[in-house]
Amino acid sequence: MNSSSAVGPRAGAGIFRLLLAVAFMAWFPPTVSAETIEVMAQGKFEYKSRKPKPQDKAKAISAAKKNALDQYASSLPTSERKNYIAVELKVKENVDRYVLDHIQLEEEIDKDSRTYTVYIRATVDKTGIDIEIQNAAGGGQSA
Repeated sequence: MNSSSAVGPRAGAGIFRLLLAVAFMAWFPPTVSAETIEVMAQGKFEYKSRKPKPQDKAKAISAAKKNALDQYASSLPTSERKNYIAVELKVKENVDRYVLDHIQLEEEIDKDSRTYTVYIRATVDKTGIDIEIQNAAGGGQSA
């Protein structure tokens, strides 16, 4: 009888640890994945010099990223788009936070109008934008 009472508390401690581990995994899932959306966009910038400088090209890429956010927003259902509009300015002010990366597909230089145009494929962080919308609606704290 002594041996069975010695096994009981140890078995209880093992079950408690197992339940604790399961509860921990339920509260803190081991993986979290962000949803991203790929969109195509273009950006233009009128340069002043004889040919576009690197900073002119960077401004065109920034414009393309903002246009990528517009493309993303235009694909949203009406109710989601209304929510996006509430945070649109903040999202565009932090464009590099919500456009995770981009690939430059093509560029054009129009020497007559001194316009540099860039075409990109951008990855938009839908999850990040959704979190921003929730924060604006009072559903969390802004980072």
